[in-house]
Amino acid sequence: YAIRENYYVGAYSKFDDDYYIDLVPSESVIEYEIQTPIEFSLGTSVNLNLLNVSAQATFVDYSQLEFSGDIESSIISNNNRIINANLKSTLNFNLGAELKLPFTGIKVRAGAMYFPSPYKDDPQSFNKKFLTAGAGISAGEVFQFDIAYSYGFWDTYTDNYGINQSQVFQNISSHTVVLTTTILY
Repeated sequence: YAIRENYYVGAYSKFDDDYYIDLVPSESVIEYEIQTPIEFSLGTSVNLNLLNVSAQATFVDYSQLEFSGDIESSIISNNNRIINANLKSTLNFNLGAELKLPFTGIKVRAGAMYFPSPYKDDPQSFNKKFLTAGAGISAGEVFQFDIAYSYGFWDTYTDNYGINQSQVFQNISSHTVVLTTTILY
């Protein structure tokens, strides 16, 4: 990826004990490249007439992320050192099934996804988990209507004002509904 950043940073917080953090406003424009890691995926699918089951595993070594470009060489080296020190490889999993209800044109679907955190020291609760469900119906030879629901959950935190100065821990829940219509011609 080729990145062009134009950003402005400024913040001020005052706490009850008269302690405060005041970041001096700064503005900057920088350009750099990020090379993302190679991903290796292996999948399989079994179609048993009324039932279709599929599975996939994807290996990603996030420590292969690499900065380059017009940033100072010390910043590039430091960023790459931080990546190598903190990121690890993961093995992501996807599993899904579709059942065709005979004589109805209706298909019901269910699935699960598991994405481990790429950070070396993250607890298991930081791994992203998703459960999915859906259904589809064919209306004649031309139209198909589908609905899908996805529920995701994981923990995370955000650093405010720099590393380990003020952290916000969060329990994330994601609810997504997707409706699609397909016209076949």
